[in-house]
Amino acid sequence: MHLNRFSPQGLTLAALLAFTPFAVTSAEEDDDAPVIEEIVVTAQKRDQALMDVPMSVSALSAEDVATMGAVNLADIQFKIPSLFVSSYAGIVETIRIRGISPPGSLLPTVGRLVDEMTINAETTGYGLSFPLVDIERVEVLKGPQGTLYGEGSISGTVKYLTRNPTPGEIDGIFELSGRSVDDGSDGYRGWVAGNVPFDSDVFGVRLAAYFEESPGWVDSTLFGDDANTLDRWLIRAKAVFTPSDRFTASLMYETQENEVPILGYSDPNFNTTAYYPVPSETFYDMANLVLKWELDNFSITSSTGYQDRTVVTSFDISAYKAFVELFFPGYTDWAPLFGNAIAVPNYITNIGYFLDTVVETLTQEVRVNAEISDNTLLTVGVYYKDSEHFAPLISDYYPDPAVLPVQALEGYLLIETEALAYFAEAVVSFTDRLEGTLGVRHYTDERGSENIVSLFGGPLSVVDGLDNDSTVARAVLKYEFNDDLMTYASFGQGFRSGGVQFFDSEASLGLPNTFDPEDLSTWEVGAKGVLGDGAFRYEVAAFFMDYENIQIYFSNPLGLQAFANGGAAEVRGLEFQGSLRFSESFFLEASYGLNDGEYTEDTLTHRSGEPMDSVPEFTYSISADYTFGLPAGFTGHVRADYLASDDTEVNIRGFGYQEESQTNDGLVTLNLRVGAMRDNWSVHFFVENLTEEENILGRPIGALADYYLQQPRTMGISIRGGF
Repeated sequence: MHLNRFSPQGLTLAALLAFTPFAVTSAEEDDDAPVIEEIVVTAQKRDQALMDVPMSVSALSAEDVATMGAVNLADIQFKIPSLFVSSYAGIVETIRIRGISPPGSLLPTVGRLVDEMTINAETTGYGLSFPLVDIERVEVLKGPQGTLYGEGSISGTVKYLTRNPTPGEIDGIFELSGRSVDDGSDGYRGWVAGNVPFDSDVFGVRLAAYFEESPGWVDSTLFGDDANTLDRWLIRAKAVFTPSDRFTASLMYETQENEVPILGYSDPNFNTTAYYPVPSETFYDMANLVLKWELDNFSITSSTGYQDRTVVTSFDISAYKAFVELFFPGYTDWAPLFGNAIAVPNYITNIGYFLDTVVETLTQEVRVNAEISDNTLLTVGVYYKDSEHFAPLISDYYPDPAVLPVQALEGYLLIETEALAYFAEAVVSFTDRLEGTLGVRHYTDERGSENIVSLFGGPLSVVDGLDNDSTVARAVLKYEFNDDLMTYASFGQGFRSGGVQFFDSEASLGLPNTFDPEDLSTWEVGAKGVLGDGAFRYEVAAFFMDYENIQIYFSNPLGLQAFANGGAAEVRGLEFQGSLRFSESFFLEASYGLNDGEYTEDTLTHRSGEPMDSVPEFTYSISADYTFGLPAGFTGHVRADYLASDDTEVNIRGFGYQEESQTNDGLVTLNLRVGAMRDNWSVHFFVENLTEEENILGRPIGALADYYLQQPRTMGISIRGGF
């Protein structure tokens, strides 16, 4: 399904926006018109009202997430302009903001944080899917956040803020739901959270636990029917100690485990014959210690973070059978294609490969927020990171693992990173209405790799390293016309480090064994305001991004992959989001994100004028929420969310590939929730993908033989309670 800016869906959004002034006028005439509550965010590493932050920021509270029935970032993505999330079986996800596609070196282009610690991992390719369980809110900062958030936040940052305990209070909340997929299986999920009872006004502990067995709908010849089920659980504990109004200590620990037999790729009928020798799994432990001192005119914050992440990822690399036939004629079922006779009884039909990747990361940040004078605020800090990435390479032959004396691919990858950054940002109020911000960050990291790799016994090892060094800046002018309208103009820079190849590409492909950093510059203008005495809130932004020295990722059907620098791209965009509350019981929300990006130079993988891979030109959403009275003190609730994105394009060129491209469908879905509430209890019936869209989100390309299809219609019931 192809959507464009002049589609019926786009006209629906335009009609909604055109109707807004009339609705706001009506609200203005009612002295009792409801006001949309303001959200406080920490986008600039200090507490601010969302409407006062001079950048494009979207924030969803815990109530917003619960009202939608969302659990993952992918569930709320189109509520946030210019955010696009590719989720793989709910285990890992790739985040794209403002049209920047992240493959490159496999380092992130979007920063991820939980509370005060980064959860980005080095070179694993995908970020952790963080369940939105017992959170305070989610903040999405759009545009480069290089000065305050550093390397890896080249196109934006996603922050998950977990809920703090309340000392001296006892409360709890739980949610349990069951669901069923059309022509698939059934599943369930649930979570519970609450304060641990302590007779103390200064110390509190909050516990949260989540479990899920999601339904499957892809049938596998290896794992049986409905094989893409997800088993996931997490446990989180958070303790806060506040002995005085000047000092707070917070310690958060979370452990998470996910397992899925297959990632959900299939033919158009939801069947797959692909071989994945082990299930895909992730194991995650993280801890964050935050110490904060509040003094007369300044505060000091220390954040120590530790994460231990294991990702077991399976691949079908049966294309390597071409190598086998070259060196061991007759050992595979491809023998007749090469003019060879079958030479062994248990000939190779598939080759499986998996990575058991372990990443350990220690981070430390210390920053000072100071009020220098009546009109000047200053944030200064230092950041340190030490990370080690280890991944043994293991492959096997099917149906007989011992059919050949050598593995297709074996060895290990060892990547070590040590980084140090200094940053400062000053905010100066020139007048009561005019404010300026200037920030800078100097970032260095040292990366060393010891990658011992062999392909059918042939050495492809590489031992190398490089030093990355970058200074990025941010400048903002903010002007408040009145209490109801703020505008801003800004310039910001982002930075992504270079790295070392996975194998000796200089000897095998003629490419250097290291590749350089890339950078991005953004110019942005925006406005935030309220109308109708606060009944309508809106945010709009327009931006231009210049993306240079892009890290290109390419491989061939035989699995050799490499990185190189080359080419440039430009992205022009527009973002809008608004909330309109007609009454205490009825409100509408809308969002729209346009990302018109293209390469401006030819590269090894793309031609000038082509878009970045897997990036929709636009995303949008329309939501309606209505509550009404029912007998016996109950309140009825109806909510509809229509979420949509444009088609995406993927281009593959490189070693051994013919020029190949594909266009994938956009993700379009209508979700409906109907329920009843009373006090702290609620029950909802829900339908996801109500119209049963069957969009193809990924087609076979290169060595990929299967499709990735939109999840079929899913129905279920959820119960939520609290005390």
